[in-house]
Amino acid sequence: RYLRALIIKKARNLKSNQAIANYLLSNKDLADDIGFESIPENQSTFWYHYDSVDDNPVATVVTRLVHATYRNGVAVPDETKQKYDLENYNTIDETKLSQEVKNEALQNWMDEILDDIIEPVKFGRAQNTSYSEREIIGAMALGSLINGPHSAPIVGSRIFDNANIISADHLYTLIKSLDKYEIDDTFKEVNNRIIQYASEIGFFGRPQHIALDTTWVSWSGQGGNNELRLINNPERCDSGRGWCFATLALMFSENRFVLDIDLVQDKSDTIDIFRGQLRDAHQAGINIGRIHADREFYAGDTVNMCRSIAGNNYAIRVKLRSNGEPPKIIESMPLSPGEAKIVEDVDFGNIQPRVNVCGHKLPDDSNKSTNKIGFLTDLTADDTQPSSLYRTYTYRWSVETIFKQLKHGLAPKTKSSDPIVRLFFFKMGSVFYNIHTLINRARSPKYGYRLNVPYYQVLLAIATSIFTS
Repeated sequence: RYLRALIIKKARNLKSNQAIANYLLSNKDLADDIGFESIPENQSTFWYHYDSVDDNPVATVVTRLVHATYRNGVAVPDETKQKYDLENYNTIDETKLSQEVKNEALQNWMDEILDDIIEPVKFGRAQNTSYSEREIIGAMALGSLINGPHSAPIVGSRIFDNANIISADHLYTLIKSLDKYEIDDTFKEVNNRIIQYASEIGFFGRPQHIALDTTWVSWSGQGGNNELRLINNPERCDSGRGWCFATLALMFSENRFVLDIDLVQDKSDTIDIFRGQLRDAHQAGINIGRIHADREFYAGDTVNMCRSIAGNNYAIRVKLRSNGEPPKIIESMPLSPGEAKIVEDVDFGNIQPRVNVCGHKLPDDSNKSTNKIGFLTDLTADDTQPSSLYRTYTYRWSVETIFKQLKHGLAPKTKSSDPIVRLFFFKMGSVFYNIHTLINRARSPKYGYRLNVPYYQVLLAIATSIFTS
């Protein structure tokens, strides 16, 4: 993080260590992105870190970054323009690139990543001699794009010049040959490959803030089997029965990936599932930062799980009292709008060591039912700025966007009553989601163009890459 701060200091031609400290203090989101939870106010802290760095390679890197930034049309300060003599260089206006170039950039992405990430998808080759795994994934992308896999052969053959696309019945037969555990293992490996690819091109170099959450999927079929037991009467499930999925996701917009998504068959198992997902993420190379959990998981088991994975760096939202008000320890904190404080050594469920509680007062125009919000944590005011817990927690709500896209666009559509088929399709939706996130957050491998495409264009590009190669 100090190296990143040094790069910003040189790129903006800031003259002192105090200047970069002030700049980061006034740009909290940037400070979060480069890894600072609190900004050192002592200039000597920056000087100590900077003095240990070889300045020549840093200067070279900064020059290249500044020129690349300017040529791609990003506004830069006048001080930077003068120092790096930018006025003599032309900028590239990406808004004026032809649609043909944009389409090629999207297809380059698909050609780059598909072969590697879908290799783990197997169905038992004795039953599947007519279609490659690529062709099956392409048919499922079409099934997400149009009215399910039954329409894929008809529509796909017209789009891709009589391509031989697997029928829905054949596809369902292959999927039904799998069990829940094979499906879980397959998609865990596929998504791990996407995460590994993203890591290799520069994501995840710093600790990643994690969101834990669950989502309900309605069910109207004929029950499940022993491997896919339904939960009765879930909240907000119209059928009165449904599936609960525990999801582990990265939170910030630049890398909002789904790390894992698993079926919960007993609500008491949820925390154990989260614990396993976090350990798998760590083994996959994710540097676990702060863990965030909603008040649904306001319990001692969650505290113990967070401690075992992230040490003191977690925030569990405090549950409101039955009357909708915060607990007394938070309500009694004298806080002005936007202010936060941490009370240490609080008794909670007889947990040892005891927890800390952070209270944060919301702005007057927050439109929330209560003006104070609280978090369980082991962080202290010496570890972090108390207000950072609320600031990072607000990104946790972005996981709802993930659930919405999985349920209403990226998971292939099906009317099958077989729970194995529906589980496979839902998990495939998480792969399509992660591909969409990856290519909209990094520059394309051939043109270096940053795409901003909706999910349906990504689905079509997957099918195009597969059926025209």
